[in-house]
Amino acid sequence: MWREVVTVCLVLTGVACLDKRNIVEYLSHQTEYSTLVSLVSQAGLVDTLSNIKFATVFAPTNAAFATVPTATLDSLRNNTQLLRRVLLNHVTNHSLISPQLQDNERYDNLIGGSFIFKNDGNTITVNGVKISGTDTIVANGVIHTIDGVLLPPEGDIVTYLAKHDDKFSDLFAAIVVAGLDGTLKGGVFTLFAPNDKAFNAVIGSIPTDQTKLADLLKYHVVSGSVFSNELKDGQKVSTLTGQQLTVSISNNGVKIGGATVVQADINTNSGVIHEIDGVLIPPSTS
Repeated sequence: MWREVVTVCLVLTGVACLDKRNIVEYLSHQTEYSTLVSLVSQAGLVDTLSNIKFATVFAPTNAAFATVPTATLDSLRNNTQLLRRVLLNHVTNHSLISPQLQDNERYDNLIGGSFIFKNDGNTITVNGVKISGTDTIVANGVIHTIDGVLLPPEGDIVTYLAKHDDKFSDLFAAIVVAGLDGTLKGGVFTLFAPNDKAFNAVIGSIPTDQTKLADLLKYHVVSGSVFSNELKDGQKVSTLTGQQLTVSISNNGVKIGGATVVQADINTNSGVIHEIDGVLIPPSTS
């Protein structure tokens, strides 16, 4: 397996690009990863990342950690179990070089979550975070540099909605009644999620027929993960009904199909959620 990875790297770059140090040894000698190395040591993961075989690490730089609120970093440093979980959320036991990081490709990480990639041919992101350096191949794995810290999501799309029933109870119930919960758990999607206030405003217009309800909800779902930094003014995105939603971006914020995005980029193991303040009614049923 490792020979195959090095061979591919040789074909793509013209050099064998294999550093004989292990993951921790390599990171420890690069000053831009000093915060990561310090946290790895504090979490007791030095042996784990030194001895793991065929792993891939998405390594946040010091600048990436600097964007994390101080209170969040302090809470991680004071909670070893949580710190280990966050750090292992950056690691997979698959050897992944950049040609494998295809658009909407999905791989499991070491805490049972998912890495979901976006690749437009110029920029690659993982769970919405830019990969700024690729394919450092070391003795026991591959290291890719990232510009942000990957905090663990709260399960898949449906699980997130269920946990946050203070504002998504109506949407969660509708998804279950329509029989779409299995679909949204099993693939990679973008959900424009109306909050409970949005549902209450149009409660009389929500269909009770299961098929029509499913069509209404599918009008809020796009195949693949689409983060806010990928949206452009006037952009059309195709929903699971085959109909399109129009994106509007102005100084007043981002709108999708006329509804305002209240909270963007809620990352989950099955895609991304954008909370919106309105229920989107498909043209055929308006």
